[in-house]
Amino acid sequence: MKKKQIPTVLTFPSGLNQSAFWRVHWPSYQMMVMEKAKYNKSVRFLRDSIAYRTSDVVQIQRISTEKDVDFLEKLCSLKKELEFRLVYDVDDILFIEDIPGFHSGKENTKFFNNQATKRAMELCDEIILSTPFLKEYYIQKGIETKCSVISNKIPYFWAGNYYHEDQMIKNYRNHKHRPRILYAGATSHIHFRGEPGKDDFSHVIEAIKSSIHQFKWVFLGAIPWELLPNKEAEEVEFYEFEVIERYPKRVASLECSMMIAPLADHIFNYAKADVKFQEACSHGMPIACQDIIPYKHCPIRFDTGEKMLEVIRDTLKNEESYLKACRVGRHMVDKLWLELPENTAQYEELFTYPYADKRRVHINKVNHVKGR
Repeated sequence: MKKKQIPTVLTFPSGLNQSAFWRVHWPSYQMMVMEKAKYNKSVRFLRDSIAYRTSDVVQIQRISTEKDVDFLEKLCSLKKELEFRLVYDVDDILFIEDIPGFHSGKENTKFFNNQATKRAMELCDEIILSTPFLKEYYIQKGIETKCSVISNKIPYFWAGNYYHEDQMIKNYRNHKHRPRILYAGATSHIHFRGEPGKDDFSHVIEAIKSSIHQFKWVFLGAIPWELLPNKEAEEVEFYEFEVIERYPKRVASLECSMMIAPLADHIFNYAKADVKFQEACSHGMPIACQDIIPYKHCPIRFDTGEKMLEVIRDTLKNEESYLKACRVGRHMVDKLWLELPENTAQYEELFTYPYADKRRVHINKVNHVKGR
């Protein structure tokens, strides 16, 4: 029997950052292992037309510069000749008016150019977004390209083997007198100039400072500027961010009982995916999440710093409540693994069939496609 022809994808990820792994690298690994697609990758655009001749789909990620748009326009003429589809993938707001002032890239017009971003999206056949909110955001901004949502899914091969209830209880008991609470995140969540100013910690920083002797606050990757004196006094812990391949192991090694995911209440964060929730749950570690759109499904939420401390205390009040929270989170993430057939099927459908094709069963189910 003749083997079914599988699609060939030429992909241009945004590099080796977290977004590229969640949206491009990990799905491509899984698709190739399952023999559902062939992939060719490059971090730079290829100008030789021969690179595109065997491609069914060309996937680009987060293109928003004038130089890259010039290339895309040339690629479109080649697209007509070679009959491949051009797909744009993005998991963030790229329009500068909705990027918060504390974000490190706010003033960098090289990476945030509204006109170039919009033109790049219009040149593509389809835009793949990470959340329904982000889809509606770009549609309201006047983007006419067809939009579909494929949400971020955490790979079991990356983070699935760090859930051990006996270790969680051991950590809980060993640090019961001063539970270890972890924040793991990028510096983009903190005012990048190192000056006082509103960022994703502004509404919880006083609560953290007031509870320094009740909880051992642990920061991986970034620490608020206001806590630097406490770091120097060894009242809080700070560790440089780990490369993504070793990140789950690093989180497990810190022996924390719980995590937090604070976010400022504004449109840029409404578009965020729930990756911090998925990461915590993969370890079976309860996480207190900001009560805004990305985390509305999360069982432990807060809106203020005092509420954050309250839900942490409630979760850690005894072993029974703690273990229950561990199990609830792990049960939720068990439905989100990238390797699950219904999740890998979305990528298979994306690269095999055009937008709104009836054979896109899983994508259409998520997006409720009716003409657009």
